[in-house]
Amino acid sequence: MTLTQLEIFITVAETGNFTRAAEHLYMTQSAVSHAIASLERELGVVLLQRGRTGVTMTTVGEQVLLHARSIVEHVECIRQETAQVRGVKTGKLRIGSFPSVSKGIFPPLLGSFRRTYPGIEVTLLEGTDQEVYDWLVSCAVDIAVVTLPTAGVESIPLATDEMVAVLPVDHVLAKNAAVQVERLATDPFIMSKAGCEPLIKTIFAHVGVTPHVAFEASDPAVVLAMVQEGLGITILPRLSLSESPLHASVLALDPPIFRQLGLAVRSRTSLSPATKAFLLHVETR
Repeated sequence: MTLTQLEIFITVAETGNFTRAAEHLYMTQSAVSHAIASLERELGVVLLQRGRTGVTMTTVGEQVLLHARSIVEHVECIRQETAQVRGVKTGKLRIGSFPSVSKGIFPPLLGSFRRTYPGIEVTLLEGTDQEVYDWLVSCAVDIAVVTLPTAGVESIPLATDEMVAVLPVDHVLAKNAAVQVERLATDPFIMSKAGCEPLIKTIFAHVGVTPHVAFEASDPAVVLAMVQEGLGITILPRLSLSESPLHASVLALDPPIFRQLGLAVRSRTSLSPATKAFLLHVETR
């Protein structure tokens, strides 16, 4: 087996489609199919199940994918470390993030990092809290944004984000500067499924009440749109709020509640130079 075969296999697995993988790799679809077929023939197993809508991983394919990512990651470390010896700061860095953090925190951070390390190629992937964590554990990303504390990883602090109540403008509490969580328990509640659901449930449980969940949505923009239409109330991280004016009232919680965000890696003992550079850049900013 070759490194190229493994890189093609990883790309097909991540895109879920031979055509998209070929476009991403600037190869023909037949070349991608041939590489996967050759790899499966050499290993003597089926790695991918082909279907009309794309491909899905077999059980053994998922296991091989973990090893393939690890091999490619180690090869990238070799390239970066030898380039560093030559005085060249280069490499690839994959970051998993939540949309709210990508919008509210990363633009200036990535901008300053790019100016300091123009030779490092950064890829930013967005997902829910669980998806981002899974990407880190499965080696799909080098660094992941997590809500602290998160077990099983090593992390550094990134930011503190306030949890706020968002109410329709005509709500009886809309003119208040802050609101107690207990007073939000009887209204129709719109639950964000993007990753904050466990924290929101903990917030209510801490004061001994349960929200009356009327709607659920994964996209914070959809949650906000439903609040603005008067369909209910919600609690969201302040970073999730749009920069454009909201036709809704944003209230602090009383007492204030914050989520602590961090940058996590699998282990700080085996980081690529690019990953080390980014962590140092964050810690010293």
